[in-house]
Amino acid sequence: MRHLKSGRKLNRHSSHRLALFRNQAKSLLLHGRITTTVPKAKELTGFVDHLIHLAKRGDLHARRLVLRDLQDVKLVRKLFDEIAPKYQGRPGGYTRSSSWRSAAAGTGRPWPWWNWWSRGRLSAPPRLGPWRGPHAPLA
Repeated sequence: MRHLKSGRKLNRHSSHRLALFRNQAKSLLLHGRITTTVPKAKELTGFVDHLIHLAKRGDLHARRLVLRDLQDVKLVRKLFDEIAPKYQGRPGGYTRSSSWRSAAAGTGRPWPWWNWWSRGRLSAPPRLGPWRGPHAPLA
């Protein structure tokens, strides 16, 4: 029974899965947007959210924990100095899926763009006026 064993295996063994998440997290931090399959992107969300939570702490131990996963000093510096301060007031949900690309060739699976949530700019949802019925004029 797989009780309390959360997360997708993605048809990879554990070291391969960890290497996949590390590489995709590096690409997302470096370029700001990546293209990947939906299950990989959903699993990557938790991995990247954890890195940003650590970066928001800002202490030396958090920096070393992030460096353990990213293994790139310049990228860790960018995460701590540029990316994490943008999300200081946000309790989570730093990445999102947007603008679905057409299906992958051969498999038909959708490939979303996976990027930062509004690139650090938090915007309120559009305000809609009161409901005037389906046949009301649009003035």
